[in-house]
Amino acid sequence: MFRLFLLIGFFLFCACARPVYLENPTGQTNAGAQEKSKCTTCVQMLWEQRPTETTFGSFIFSFVDSDTRASIVPPKADSIKVVLWMPSMGHGSSPVTVEKLSDGVFRASRVFFSMGGDWDVRFQLFTNGEKTDETTLSLIW
Repeated sequence: MFRLFLLIGFFLFCACARPVYLENPTGQTNAGAQEKSKCTTCVQMLWEQRPTETTFGSFIFSFVDSDTRASIVPPKADSIKVVLWMPSMGHGSSPVTVEKLSDGVFRASRVFFSMGGDWDVRFQLFTNGEKTDETTLSLIW
């Protein structure tokens, strides 16, 4: 009987292991996003509707100067893609729709995180079908 309790205790201890997530240098949890990469043109985002376990969300994003934080029109690009990627699990989520609202301001809709944890929101600029720039914001969902 003692062995059974010891074995169950061992499995419970192993099952409660805490996964290792990305560092959160700002100390914010679920509060938004922080920049992960160094860039000259960075992105800021503001949630319109946060996604849930069963519904899509959307956010507005714009390009800003990394020094002044002033809004800027992004470098010339044929298209902008937003890719959701979970680095700790090695997979992404469903495709995000990007809509231009005005010069340098866009809406990302159909945002869905398939599970909780660390996520990268990758903003990719494409010209002539080639990726010319990428900025990544990391968040914990």
